[in-house]
Amino acid sequence: MIHWDYAMKRTRASTRIRALGSASRMSFAVGALYHAYLYIRATPCWAEPHALLVPVLDRAFVFVWTNFTSALPLGESVPGLITELESFSPGEDDAYLAGQPDLVDGMLRLLSLRGTEKPGAITDIASFAYQAIIEVALPGLNGGEEDHLRAERSSEICIREIEFQEGYLLALENLRNEDAGWDGVLAQLGSGARNLPRHSGIKKRKP
Repeated sequence: MIHWDYAMKRTRASTRIRALGSASRMSFAVGALYHAYLYIRATPCWAEPHALLVPVLDRAFVFVWTNFTSALPLGESVPGLITELESFSPGEDDAYLAGQPDLVDGMLRLLSLRGTEKPGAITDIASFAYQAIIEVALPGLNGGEEDHLRAERSSEICIREIEFQEGYLLALENLRNEDAGWDGVLAQLGSGARNLPRHSGIKKRKP
């Protein structure tokens, strides 16, 4: 997380998020977590063991992208979804796959947000996204601060995640709160996002 912390400070992310409209602030939180999820969801280890979790997260992302402009906590209207997600939040002694705890906890945090949340709450979601990526890209990472920083800076996946979040924030600033959904931001990102699916591309797993 050290490289991500540096990047957020270097780009004055909290100040810039504070200056966004409420829909754009929420979009940054959802978009950061969704981008990490798209990568992790496609990794081989998530293919079958997460057959039960993946449809729940898919459904959760469909819901938050449909309702991210709401001023009310998103989870108030879907308590059943929250209960399902909580069942996939591993305990201290439970087995889990890389990225699972942060993706689930990040989504639960999203469902508790209001459109008036402070920048710190929004960047918390982005940090969940990056931490999930670290668990996949750098499994078993240990050592001191310098070791972590060196490992993150040498990981193409970690670097791409930070670059995406930086690009997403800039795109939202350029949109000025217009069409701040996933597809709108991808259109603003242009060629750099050409390989990312549109939001409508979420596919449900077959039972």
